[in-house]
Amino acid sequence: MKITFLRPPIASVALGGGNVHFKELTRYLRKAGHQLAICDSERVSSEFAFFSYSLFDLVKLVLWSDCIYLRIRPTGSIPAWEPAKLRILRKLFRKPIVWEVNAPVYEGVILEKYDKLESARREELLKMEAPHVKAAFCVSSELKQYATHVLGVANAIYVPNGSDCEKIGPHVERLSNLGLAESGPILFWMGSGVLPWEGDGIVAELAQEMLDNDIPGTIVMVGNKRDGVKTLPRNIVHLGPIPHVELPKYLATADICLALYDVEAYRRHGYEFYNSPLKLYEYMAAGKAIIGTNVGEIARTIEDQRTGYLVGIHVREIAAAAEELINDKDKRDAMGKAAREKALEFYNWSRVARQTSDALGLILD
Repeated sequence: MKITFLRPPIASVALGGGNVHFKELTRYLRKAGHQLAICDSERVSSEFAFFSYSLFDLVKLVLWSDCIYLRIRPTGSIPAWEPAKLRILRKLFRKPIVWEVNAPVYEGVILEKYDKLESARREELLKMEAPHVKAAFCVSSELKQYATHVLGVANAIYVPNGSDCEKIGPHVERLSNLGLAESGPILFWMGSGVLPWEGDGIVAELAQEMLDNDIPGTIVMVGNKRDGVKTLPRNIVHLGPIPHVELPKYLATADICLALYDVEAYRRHGYEFYNSPLKLYEYMAAGKAIIGTNVGEIARTIEDQRTGYLVGIHVREIAAAAEELINDKDKRDAMGKAAREKALEFYNWSRVARQTSDALGLILD
């Protein structure tokens, strides 16, 4: 199968979830024997065939491709889902187009990139194209509902995210030079430190609650420090951003992993949480007990009391779960083992690629 990705999220050092998702999905699609190309403003990777946005290249793209794969992006000055030239070529050559829906358009409102009026305008543009879309791959159940009932896609397919269980796991050697002054178990959090829903503020509150109640342990935070945050409690070690390729070594140091989210960042704007955070599945692959917010895809993935704890938004509840795991190594080890088993069985990129290619095969038959 020949698949062309239109304006994929490629970075030289993959840090964000979109970059990692594209990198891993395409890696496993190539392993399965598919031929891949990208269409973008400039060549950014030698691993793919390349087409520019010139009319000549777009004609070659459509002639070469079996299908065209577009990732819906809620932000950006150019509507990345359907350039006008490609729309014309679709009508002429009738090649199947599929979407990947990783975020709703209203994410731009939450990020304060535009207002609800502009969000509605962008959604209308998508609705006009939705009848021509053969399938929309959605990383959470909420996004499947959004693609179906808001955008009007007839064939929305729920494809949960995955992880790389070969590169991440209990077999990876722990780092020994994190500069930790405190003793006790390590609680690990990672994120960009930029997105309003990421929960780094909740992690800082958790650290202070642990200090106030003499709960041992150190929280290691990986990612940028949010603007306006000058000081953190002394039981936090903030390491800054790291390349994704280095992540397995840092995860290996963790005893407990945190997937805590500020759901109020959505509710303040009248929306509900839709995320499917990649770090959740990487925590599972690492074989770690997880404390996660009891919402959406996180609640569907974590088995409460078996692979981790599902908690609300109140810091005392979160601290109680942390204290129990800190004081019970056998429990957190058992949870980590169960989480790893789920990643090996289902939450991995091999399954994501297989589910994607099977759906594309049905479309092309």
